[in-house]
Amino acid sequence: MGLICGLPVQVWAAAGDTVSLNGSNVLQMPEWAVGDVAAGGKLLLSDSPEEFYQTGVLYQDEITGHARLFFHHVNGTTGPKRVAVVLENKGNKPVKVTLYRKGVAGPHLDYLLVGKTAQENYFAAQDIELLEIPAKSAKILDKQTADKQIKSKELLNGIYDFVADGPVWVKVLALEAKANPLREHTKAKVLPADASRLRGTFPYADRIKIPEKVYDPALGQQVLTLADGSIDPFINGVDATDGSAVQNYGNYGVFYKIFVPTAPAEQQSIGFRLNPRGGVYAGALALKISTKLQPPVGTPGDRTFLESPDTATDLAQIKPNENLWVQFMPPGASNLPVKLIITPESPGPENKGPLEAARQPE
Repeated sequence: MGLICGLPVQVWAAAGDTVSLNGSNVLQMPEWAVGDVAAGGKLLLSDSPEEFYQTGVLYQDEITGHARLFFHHVNGTTGPKRVAVVLENKGNKPVKVTLYRKGVAGPHLDYLLVGKTAQENYFAAQDIELLEIPAKSAKILDKQTADKQIKSKELLNGIYDFVADGPVWVKVLALEAKANPLREHTKAKVLPADASRLRGTFPYADRIKIPEKVYDPALGQQVLTLADGSIDPFINGVDATDGSAVQNYGNYGVFYKIFVPTAPAEQQSIGFRLNPRGGVYAGALALKISTKLQPPVGTPGDRTFLESPDTATDLAQIKPNENLWVQFMPPGASNLPVKLIITPESPGPENKGPLEAARQPE
């Protein structure tokens, strides 16, 4: 979707900077009213067992068309292992798969860093990859990632957006370090889910937030709550390995597209911050200002993580009558929910606004 803008855009020079604020005050701010629109293809989530103790199928399902795969797994064994995604075509015709976006990070022992880096890579510009899977055959979705050896207790996180022009089985496998995924996938058994049961296939992968009315700086500060399970509901799906109903608590892998149109106002700008409400948080997001997609913004960008609800990340500052798209995805390993804070401010990055935020020292 495009943005219609008339005035030049002022981007906050401090995008990604950490600020201190009173987290209790944030809870008193009114919720900005928005409606949800489901979009995108299916979401395949593979996060249970999050920590695997044996090799086998971590998750699998058959899809056609657009899909997103989000996997997040820790090697719980004592020796090196690998995680590979195999695409199997059981049909009688070739299937073409177009991989148009991905974000991969790890393996590493710093789980917050892995989740954050995967998102930074996902939101960065990248090339399209094409795969053709012959009839009655299989291919590895991402051989470079599949070849990585995962040491004990290390995490690997992958996010893949692709489209298949025919039915294809998507299989996420935990493997021995020297195993061949194209041989193992035909005989590997499905591993049981852990207590979280955080895996499954969900009916859509994108959630578009459309406001009920334009944001007017005269309204004062407003917040938009994301991934709390109440104001922003968790998505329901089915574990295709056993047919059970599941819920994606946290909405991991869901790509949020948040539209923020603003009304005219004199001598004010509008600031945006991301405030974690569940505890330690590390991620990234993208902003589209006017028709231009901005570089990914680390949340935070000046350190690895935000440590508490009394911290936030500066995202952008735009002029009233401008429009903004925020592209967001809940990062693996981080605590949720988060709040997007929208606040009227005097122009210029030197102003901290009504939150009376202070830059945090390194």
